[in-house]
Amino acid sequence: MPITTAAANALIETMTTAFAGIGNGAPTTMPRSKKNTDPFAWEVLVSKLLVKFSEARAAVAVEKAIDAGVMFDHKATPRVAGTAAVVYEGDVVRIDLKVTKGRAGFDHKAFIADLLAAGVAPKLVTKLSAKHETTSAAPHGFTPSLIAR
Repeated sequence: MPITTAAANALIETMTTAFAGIGNGAPTTMPRSKKNTDPFAWEVLVSKLLVKFSEARAAVAVEKAIDAGVMFDHKATPRVAGTAAVVYEGDVVRIDLKVTKGRAGFDHKAFIADLLAAGVAPKLVTKLSAKHETTSAAPHGFTPSLIAR
């Protein structure tokens, strides 16, 4: 049975409030600490756990939705970039699809091999490759954990 806009907004607000409350009230309140910086570390811990749990829940939900025919298997049968469609519309939930352009890749090794095969001097290829090489920022993985004593 369809719900009203007001009811939909209230439901989203209730879920948002419940989600935001995790770690900030009983039964998930931060244990007492003498350090005034622990609440910041606590928030990192709680938020990282919520991301982990929500990503896992979403993955399972998508898998079940594909199995139920609610969504198509976008890995097995991807749609072309630019596709915009409603893939499911029930009484309460609608799922829209928007396919954006994939990220361009560059096969550096194959490009070098092609340059060498085309007769470009190996020394020049090496020199130019070194000149245009870039390094991305190093990933930083912060992993919070509870300290049990």
